[in-house]
Amino acid sequence: MDAALARTCRPPAAALQVLFVDGGGSRRQLPLATGWAARFECGQPVRSFSSRRGQRNFPGLWWSATTGERVGFESWLEREHAMMLDFDPAVVAFSSQPFWLLWHDRSTGPSRRRRLTMPRGRPSPLLSQLPRRVAPFPGEILSSYLRRLAHANCLDPEALRGHIAGRYRQQSVPADRLAIAAGVPAATLEHALADLDGGKVWIFRLGQIPIHPMTSGPACGLCAFARGATEPVWCRKHPEQVICLRHRRWIGTGAATAQPCLDGQPDILQAHKQHLRLVRRFGREQVMIGFAFADHICRQWHAQRQHDEGFRRRMRIFHGPDWEVPAADPTIAAAAYPQVVALARLLISPYWGSLAVSFYHIEHSLFAQEMQNTVAPGYQWPQPRFSKDPLHRWIIGGNRKSAFDFLPP
Repeated sequence: MDAALARTCRPPAAALQVLFVDGGGSRRQLPLATGWAARFECGQPVRSFSSRRGQRNFPGLWWSATTGERVGFESWLEREHAMMLDFDPAVVAFSSQPFWLLWHDRSTGPSRRRRLTMPRGRPSPLLSQLPRRVAPFPGEILSSYLRRLAHANCLDPEALRGHIAGRYRQQSVPADRLAIAAGVPAATLEHALADLDGGKVWIFRLGQIPIHPMTSGPACGLCAFARGATEPVWCRKHPEQVICLRHRRWIGTGAATAQPCLDGQPDILQAHKQHLRLVRRFGREQVMIGFAFADHICRQWHAQRQHDEGFRRRMRIFHGPDWEVPAADPTIAAAAYPQVVALARLLISPYWGSLAVSFYHIEHSLFAQEMQNTVAPGYQWPQPRFSKDPLHRWIIGGNRKSAFDFLPP
């Protein structure tokens, strides 16, 4: 009975009228039989989009690459539909609020009307390959790759992520859908992108010192440019990956703003090789913790203008005799790096650690001599009982044993 009632309430096709506004701004009303073939994308919307304070929907304009004009939308959902139509190669034009359908005393205004290249048949899937392909960089994080892919195709990165994921601002991006949009095999993306599975970087703390097992930082700009990247590439890196040995560039702390050249800093390059040897000998976890504590101690020394002769010499090589740089400048971390690595070697070594806490004067002398030769010339050990030296407080306070007994799960 309901179906019969619906058939009686449905207006006949001959009674339907199409009301639209042509390109000149004139309102025209034609029977559906003669007006259905009009080029509605060349006209104007039949009504305006309201915008008021406190409204729950978000109107706006989407620039369409298909028509070369702006298309209005009244919500983010409608904007996503406009994006999908723009990516569909079977769609040659679309518009918003193109016409009213009139019959008797009822009216309705559809939000979209598509004009396809073929009069019959289903259009191709909404997710299609973007015009410009971007090759992923080894170890690149997903947000960096989506940003480069979006900028290469003149798109908003967040909008592209939502379009590929199927929901606006959804965090997880399926590899198969990303492969379709990027035009890159899914296996290549899974091998190259570090966090395609949605894994996050975790951080733990030992006292006031944060420990970063994995960091997200910029890749070497010259390496990225050699692979065709024209903008910064961010990768997932281990803590010891702070120098590009191929191009001798600093890519560690602060390298997001600049990547200093290390051609005139052989001690920094040598310290990096020693850092890698420590990782192979003691393991990444031990070296990671020792390096974090050594960096904390050296920063306190430099803040107190103690044991910083080598640091200031390297800063003069970077910037000249009258150097003055911001605290976040990458050359500060690069200039302190050799001393940090040398101190980390003594902190993580069971042999040198046992000499530091020994009760015998001869063993103290051996530790002090090694400190003077590799870390800080003129350093005295043991320190006075109530010394404020950061290394003295760290070793005597029992922090060494508690730190290296703790390892991340």
